[in-house]
Order: sequence, then structure tokens, then C-alpha cells
Amino acid sequence: GRIDVIDVNARTIVRTLVDGFGYLVALKVGRDGQLLTMETDTGKVWRVDRISGARTFIAQAPRGLDNLVEDEDGTLYVSNFVHGNIWRVDPATGVVDPLLPDRSLAFPFSLSQAPDGSLVVGDFTAVARVTGGKVSRHNRLLVDGPLQLLTPGAVQVGTSLYYSDFLPPDGRIFRLDLTTGARQLVANGFGFPWHVRAGPDDHLLVSDQALGAVVAVDPATGRKSPVVQGLRSPSGLAFDGARGVVYVSDTGAGRILSVAFGGGPPSVVASGLTGPEGVTVDRDGTLLVVEGDLGRLVRVDPVRGTRTVVATGLPTRTVGFGVPLMNYSSDVLVREDGSIVVSGNVDGSLIEFSR
Repeated sequence: GRIDVIDVNARTIVRTLVDGFGYLVALKVGRDGQLLTMETDTGKVWRVDRISGARTFIAQAPRGLDNLVEDEDGTLYVSNFVHGNIWRVDPATGVVDPLLPDRSLAFPFSLSQAPDGSLVVGDFTAVARVTGGKVSRHNRLLVDGPLQLLTPGAVQVGTSLYYSDFLPPDGRIFRLDLTTGARQLVANGFGFPWHVRAGPDDHLLVSDQALGAVVAVDPATGRKSPVVQGLRSPSGLAFDGARGVVYVSDTGAGRILSVAFGGGPPSVVASGLTGPEGVTVDRDGTLLVVEGDLGRLVRVDPVRGTRTVVATGLPTRTVGFGVPLMNYSSDVLVREDGSIVVSGNVDGSLIEFSR
């Protein structure tokens, strides 16, 4: 929370110019020669005198700021990774306006259905709930509750909401009591915990992209046990409760694997897929798989390995950015009424197919 003056040639800190800030990001030199900076944890935008260190409050923006630029007329533009938007800041009035229409969901990486029929969405920077097309959020990165990191996976079991929460080097699974609002650590020591699913015997199933594994977690004790390991990039996860089988999409290897929850070696259900991501079990026991790189949904027979195309033209191919070891994946869900929902990680959309 401070700004230091550094002697570049000597590579040493000369002095602290000013301190007492929150989480500072994007230090820039403005057109007037003064410094411009902002706090991502508070959303405050500041101007700082380069000589005295005196700071002047400019504007209050939403939390989650990460970068800024100054236009020729002195207008500031700040980006916000929590809201997925860019905001125009008028330094004279302190007025802050979004440039883009609000996008209710940012990166809907995982889908699950809550007991009341609503959708629980792991939205990367929030755990969201979608009911009747309206989006509400249980928690948001840097905004609600204690410090929350990245949350790509979430599932509701009874009145407990379990979600993944990570920023290297530690990945965690938390429980949110929807009745009291209390949060509790369930398990840690993950790399990139991605999907969180309800498994058998009150256990959770968690896929970890960094560790290349699927593990079972006992929420009562936090104990973890491996289900399958040695995956290149597990991006989709499903459990067939009737058969006691776990299905996982190994995106980097272009295949879908199955493994009995009770133990045994994994089997290849289908290979040669193009960027398989979300996977779910349909009512007839077949699998629905999102081929993210092709923007299509396919049906796979887990016994014969045959596949048929269900839908094409889906917004699932995210390009242009990324984090090492992490695959920005779309998901698929079969609701209790039989309708199919696919998440689009390109535009934050949810596409529903009725039948």
C-alpha cells in the first residue's frame, strides 16, 4: 500500500513517497506530471504529487480495478476485472460511467442445479444464482465477505453452497451456509480447483486443472482421496449416481475418461475430440460434451464411444488470453425437466435447449 521512489541505475529504493493505501495497481504518470493510481480493493482512484507525496482523491469506482489510462483531454479510463467493464472517469466531477452494457455473467465456467430449480454458476470472480433469467450473487471477488479469490466451481447441497476459491499457490474449497451466511474452510492444498460436484456418500468431487486430477473430498473432515490422476487438463466433471461412475473431460488430450468411484483404473470413453470441456450425464445415460474449440455440443454413447452433434455455433471458444495451466472452459447441464443448458465463456451467456 505504498509508492516508493527507486534509483533505476543503482537499483535501490531511495525513499517512500507515500504510504497508507490499500491494494495499489496501475501506477501511471499523468499529463500534468503527477502520478495516477488506484486501489483495487476499494475502487478509489487517486492523484499523487511526485515531489511531496500529497494525494488527492479523484473518484470512487467499483472494486476490482486493474488498469487505467489518461486521454488527451484528461479523461481517465479504468478497467475492472470483477465487472468485466471499462469505466470513464471525469476527474473534475468524480463522475464514473461504464462504457459497456453490464454483463450479468463474466465467465460462467460451471453449472449446477439447486434444490429450488435455480442455476448455481461458478462465474470465476463470483458465485452467481440464475432464477428466471435474473442473476444474483452470493459473493464477489474483493467485494463481499472476506477476501475471496477465483471461484470457477460451485454446487449447492441442501442449504450449503460449496465453491472453489484459489490463487496460486493455495487452492481451497469453502462452504457457505445459506441460512446463516457463515463461511467455513472445507479443504485446501489444491492447485487450480475447478469444478465442484456433488458425489456419493455426502462427498464432493473436485477437478484440479493444475494437478491434473479429480479428488473426492469429505466435507465433514476435509480429507481428500484421489479418484483419477495423470490428466493433462481436466475441464469437465460429471457423476452418474445410478452407475457410480465419474466422467471427466481431459481437454489437453482430447478425450473423455470414466472411472468407478469405488476404485479401479480409468477407461477412455471417447477420444479425438476437439477441446472437450463441460460434460454431463443425460437422462438416458448418454453423455453431453461441449467441444469448446469447435463451438458445438455432442452426444457420446459411453459404451460404444459413438457421437452425434446436438448443436453448433455455441460461444465457447475463448481466445486471446489465459493463465498457464488453466483452461477457460464452458459447461453443460441437464436440468430436472430435461432441458439442456450450455454456458458460453466467450460472451457470458447461458443457452438453453428445450425438448
